[in-house]
Amino acid sequence: MYINEHSDEAAEIYAKKIGQDIDQVKQSLQTWDGKWISDPHVQIPSTLEYAAEDFELKYMQKNLTEVDLFDTSFYDNLS
Repeated sequence: MYINEHSDEAAEIYAKKIGQDIDQVKQSLQTWDGKWISDPHVQIPSTLEYAAEDFELKYMQKNLTEVDLFDTSFYDNLS
């Protein structure tokens, strides 16, 4: 939410920390067609589907579970 509501300030923080050109960072945030997701639970189902496909294709030796891939305790404690 912070990035969406304060994109210029977020861009300045990022550019300073990473050493990237501030104008490029601002342009990227303004034109990006994605969405910042703050709730990690939103990403769990699609990630598990992806992990299952990797396992079926034998890219992984184990079918990774939610417990293997995610630790949402920080977010859950804030809610």
